[in-house]
Amino acid sequence: MNSKHMRVIYLLVGFLAVFCCKGLDAQLRFYPVRDQMLTESLDGTWKIKMIAGQVIPDSLSNWLDLSYDTQNWQDILVPGNLETQGLKMPEYGADLSDYTGLYRRKFDYNPSWKGRHVILRLDGVNFSYTIYLNGHKVGDWGSSFNLCQFDITPYLNKGGKNLLCIQVSTRSLPTQPDNTWQFDTNDDWSLSGISRDVTLFTLDTVYLKDVTFTTDILENKDADVKVDVQVDRFKPTHTQNYQVEVSLVDPLNNHVIDFRKACTFNKDTIHFKAKLKTPSLWTAETPNLYRLEVNIIGPTGQVIQRTHQKVGIRSVRVDGYNLKVNNVPIKLHGVCLSEINPKNGRALKYKQRRQQLKMMKAAGINFIRTAHYPFSPDFYDLTDEMGFYICDEVPFGFGDHNLKDETYLPQLITRARATISRDKNHPAVIIWSIGNENPYTPIVEKVIQYVKQKDPSRPRGLPQRGSDYLRYQGRQSPNVDIYMPHYLDVTSLNKSLQKTDKPLILTEYAHSLGLAMDEFEQQYANILKQPRIIGGSIWCWTDQAMLISRPPNGLESVNRFNEKVNHPNLKQTQVMEGIQIDQHHYLDNNGNNGADGIVYGDGYPQEDYFLVRKIYAPVQIQADHLNFIPGQKSNFTIDVTNRFDFISLHGYQLKWQIVNLKKTIDQGKRWLDAPANHTQKVTIQGWLPEHLTAAQPLALHLMVLDPQGKQINEKNIVLKEADFTKQIRDIKANQDLQISISKTAVLEIQNKKQQLLKSPLLMRVGRKQTITLQAQTSKNKFNWQPYLLRPKVDHFKKIKTDSGQVYLLDCHWAIDNDSFNHRGFKGVVQILIGKNNVIELSYKAQPYKGATGSLLACGLTLLLEKQYQTFDYLGQGPFSTTVGKKPIMKMGFGL
Repeated sequence: MNSKHMRVIYLLVGFLAVFCCKGLDAQLRFYPVRDQMLTESLDGTWKIKMIAGQVIPDSLSNWLDLSYDTQNWQDILVPGNLETQGLKMPEYGADLSDYTGLYRRKFDYNPSWKGRHVILRLDGVNFSYTIYLNGHKVGDWGSSFNLCQFDITPYLNKGGKNLLCIQVSTRSLPTQPDNTWQFDTNDDWSLSGISRDVTLFTLDTVYLKDVTFTTDILENKDADVKVDVQVDRFKPTHTQNYQVEVSLVDPLNNHVIDFRKACTFNKDTIHFKAKLKTPSLWTAETPNLYRLEVNIIGPTGQVIQRTHQKVGIRSVRVDGYNLKVNNVPIKLHGVCLSEINPKNGRALKYKQRRQQLKMMKAAGINFIRTAHYPFSPDFYDLTDEMGFYICDEVPFGFGDHNLKDETYLPQLITRARATISRDKNHPAVIIWSIGNENPYTPIVEKVIQYVKQKDPSRPRGLPQRGSDYLRYQGRQSPNVDIYMPHYLDVTSLNKSLQKTDKPLILTEYAHSLGLAMDEFEQQYANILKQPRIIGGSIWCWTDQAMLISRPPNGLESVNRFNEKVNHPNLKQTQVMEGIQIDQHHYLDNNGNNGADGIVYGDGYPQEDYFLVRKIYAPVQIQADHLNFIPGQKSNFTIDVTNRFDFISLHGYQLKWQIVNLKKTIDQGKRWLDAPANHTQKVTIQGWLPEHLTAAQPLALHLMVLDPQGKQINEKNIVLKEADFTKQIRDIKANQDLQISISKTAVLEIQNKKQQLLKSPLLMRVGRKQTITLQAQTSKNKFNWQPYLLRPKVDHFKKIKTDSGQVYLLDCHWAIDNDSFNHRGFKGVVQILIGKNNVIELSYKAQPYKGATGSLLACGLTLLLEKQYQTFDYLGQGPFSTTVGKKPIMKMGFGL
């Protein structure tokens, strides 16, 4: 892009301004260098010693000495969690044992550091830590998910080895209020240790302190931009002839903007302003990125500090009841995400993050709420690049009871400041959320006010329990721009909308506990219908699971890791439920506490993932029923809706097939071009055969393909249903089969080689309950258990007819329990075994008089032999056909 033709730019970039951490109120800040050519990683294998409690025993009193022998200490990979490396049992929520981990690592002094300041950065440590270098205390920090940086220059040994020691605790720092650590626990695993990168970089005497970019996208798509740069120095003597240089470079390496100004150390900020004509704007649908370069130029023209990062050009604001990106209203099709992997804990790999985000894109997700803390930096780089809207959360989760104590306010302000300072310039971050489901107290209000003052360019909200939202309605904070209620039913939610003065995001809804997500379809339809709801984020993306190296075993107390710590709370746990991977491994969700993802802990999609993909799909096929004329070309008119907010469907295709079982009769493709948020009528002309037997079904298969040819949505419309009755009756007899019905209502089928079927005529009165259904069970609202009832035959009759053998069985099916024997069915089963060995079965049944409860399913069923492993379906499949999940049903034939 030629710089002569581009004059305006909106710059959003991830330059980070973070506090040096000698104390939580320290004011010295550095822009953290992340260029791999300018940093040295301290990741890798460290030595560690675990101790119960916080008191270091006398035997370890000299652990800070370089000569201390750690031969008997254990190895630990950094970044990584203690729990995933066998050093501590995983614990859930605020039930966290008090222990300390002593980390040690040596590194060499680099001669290139001479005359420069060496900065140590830790991107995240759970829960608090103190740093020592060569026996000297450097500083400490007590916010698990916020990075901190330390100037370690005065403590370096410039002549040889340097010993870095980090004392990590599951409790707060001695200088913090006692329960500060509880803010870093949530409804998930409380994993501990150094969970993010440890890095060294160097700075000159004059250095970048902060870089801030704000912008305004004008109605004509031009952009006004303001760039604020702060420069500081370690020594006040350096004041002359330093300059700041700012450049923006497009993907073709054209400089579209260049600034240069003298450093003014007597002023806080150097201001740059520019206007750019029609830049390529960033949205989740069009994640256009530029490269921003900020350099400090020394007195002789040398580059003192060079930085660069990918940036986006976009604005975000609330306008009435709309959330607008680049002045266009958007809808958020979202999910809550926790930073966890069963094998790596919180230390996710880049490849794992990218795979997660690719699956989200494939499911039509455009919005992610970081639940409930800011994630590792590479997550934001990826979401900038791949195109997602992010609700970035200031971390204070559990610890509600602390929010009336003013002594905790500085801790919360520190967390807000660190979160915003690091992430404020990522284009993907469009909203700040402040804590999770906390009571609205004066302390919380002050944190909201601080976030508004720190970054007025983004909207902010307070995620609340639904009951708290309704309680405070009309008395909410005037400093939030968006209300964020959780888990309101549609009726209560719509009633509250009549009173709201601001838009809503359902930052948690459609709780996917187990496989229970039947309310999602109704709730999302309501989101689309209600103009005052911006969108929502499903709870949640993934099961919060830990990989355990043996299968679950009922209530047995299992020592899941090596017994390396002499502390009972760190060694054993009660295993209640698990998802088996193989005979040696399973995923532990801590019972049902963490079993609320739409994918399993290892990323394997659950049924609910496909439901989300279907309902969130950005291109929707609206047709349900179509008419046709056999024996000629028929025109079918299909409504295709584009739910994108910015892009048209240019380059997308509608692929169609007319199918008779597995045979394709006719097919084709039609190009789509519907503008954003518009519906296009697509006419398909397909040939249908004139002569079709009753047993020949016909279906129109419709598939939406993106510009890369990937299928993003599909729909099967039945044109003609099949009637197999006559075809089945005409089947030739299979002389090898032997079929019998016993007087105990057992159906048995076998051939000369093996038994094919032996099953009682069971009455199914339910199904395996989802965790949500289990939780809803009460005295007056319950489902029948067990849900498979064995028959008892009251009268048995066998009749020989011209068509074959007819069996009449008067049966009853009841729960075999004296307390619940009124729950049952009574009925008649008729079975015809034809001369060709075709079985026709019919029955009439009704529940006992006075029976109570709910039937999740009802009908006769058979138990198949174990050797049956592959099944075809004909009709609705291959997923559940329960209420609320019908959008994922595919009418047709398949495996």
